[in-house]
Amino acid sequence: MIDAHPDLQERELAKMAKLSAAIAQALRERGTSEPAAALAAEAGVAAFRIAFAQWLADPDGHGLGSYIRSAVDDLRRVTAA
Repeated sequence: MIDAHPDLQERELAKMAKLSAAIAQALRERGTSEPAAALAAEAGVAAFRIAFAQWLADPDGHGLGSYIRSAVDDLRRVTAA
């Protein structure tokens, strides 16, 4: 539904930006320096978005958590190379 409506797409992007900012702030409060806090927050939100899309498309009803773990594992593999 969101993909079919530009207004909803814009709202979704704004929500993801707010989520990323909140995660980055929480990381900074825990002692993570910049730009690492912002980078980790953006990567985490990207992993979540990919996982969420896969979960929505899953006809077998696997849990969202399994897709999030898989996305984070993929991110680790890509960045370790």
